[in-house]
Amino acid sequence: TWMETFQNPSIFMQFNHFGYYLCLVTMAFGALFMAEEKSGLIAWLWLAGFALASAALVLNSAIGPVVAVVGGLILGGVFYSVQDRQNPGQGIFRRTLISAAVFILVAVVVNVAVGFLGRDLAQLSSDIGNIARGSDKAQSAGSGRWLLWQNGARFAWEKPLFGYGPDNLGARYAVSTASFSDRPHNELIQIAASLGIPAMLFYLSGLIAHLKLFLTLHQRLDRLTIGIFAMIGAYLISSLF
Repeated sequence: TWMETFQNPSIFMQFNHFGYYLCLVTMAFGALFMAEEKSGLIAWLWLAGFALASAALVLNSAIGPVVAVVGGLILGGVFYSVQDRQNPGQGIFRRTLISAAVFILVAVVVNVAVGFLGRDLAQLSSDIGNIARGSDKAQSAGSGRWLLWQNGARFAWEKPLFGYGPDNLGARYAVSTASFSDRPHNELIQIAASLGIPAMLFYLSGLIAHLKLFLTLHQRLDRLTIGIFAMIGAYLISSLF
């Protein structure tokens, strides 16, 4: 139910997992709003769902999925703009602006009410600054993710061909400087450390092949397909954090 959606972490065991789910739900509502050809009741219901999912996402206080949705909206907006120029008069770019405005408005309103997003963005900015300066405080950046990434990258080079095995990094992390977790919280590092660097390169090559095909065909794709592509892009961004 919608009430469960606003009860963090809903049915999930951890609020980050709920955030990943809300990232996909928010992007899915946005894609359905963009795909609805008529500007009638159904389109506005999809937009209402997008607004509610955005509110739940900001309330969840997991900054990674929020950044992912912003990235996904920008990605979709770029290709919707191209499609709008090819099909003038259909209001595609106008809907893109409406989606962006609704997300920004919801984020501002929820932040004014609870303050989570402003706090998290300030912390993110501080963490990036600490990493750039090489400060000792960088070890705690991203709730410790920077330390997890550094250790995970080192583990990948320790066993570069086949890694430590699927979901088998717990023992290695337990004797590292990042013993508070059993995984790097970054999809690419996770694959490299668990399955080996070649596996990570194969995974990247698959993504690049799909991206290349999309770039070749995007001018002929419908609005829903572009929205799904943006949704996948948001998921990939989320998976890195």
